[in-house]
Amino acid sequence: MAGLFAITSMLGATCIQDSPPFAQAANTLLEEKSDDTEFDAADLKFFRDEIEPVLKESCHRCHGEKKQESNLRLDSREALLKGGKNGPTIVPGKPDESLLLKVLEYTGDIQMPPDEKLDDETRDAMKKWIEKKAPWPKVKAKQ
Repeated sequence: MAGLFAITSMLGATCIQDSPPFAQAANTLLEEKSDDTEFDAADLKFFRDEIEPVLKESCHRCHGEKKQESNLRLDSREALLKGGKNGPTIVPGKPDESLLLKVLEYTGDIQMPPDEKLDDETRDAMKKWIEKKAPWPKVKAKQ
């Protein structure tokens, strides 16, 4: 096993270098773990103050618990990651790959919200939120 060494990531997973089966398994673990990101208080406050009100006011009427046009819900982080008939709605950390921003910009066939384009400040906040990997408070399971 000469030449092998372990690297521990910030997520706590260890990757064995120069050993493809172990490295591949560790990298898969890292990818899976990154979807369950813990967000700091400032990021969660940003979500609650800037993003959640917009989603509730402009999106949930058609993409919420009671109604899901295009098989799309925008009322949980998991639902945004899953997306609807047009694919994932957001790609955390990658705003340019996120369908949500494309439809908010009114540049393609799909334009949301349908009644009126959101102002620049709100669209910029959405972009910043996705850049921050779309922080969303964890929901405690009902008992």
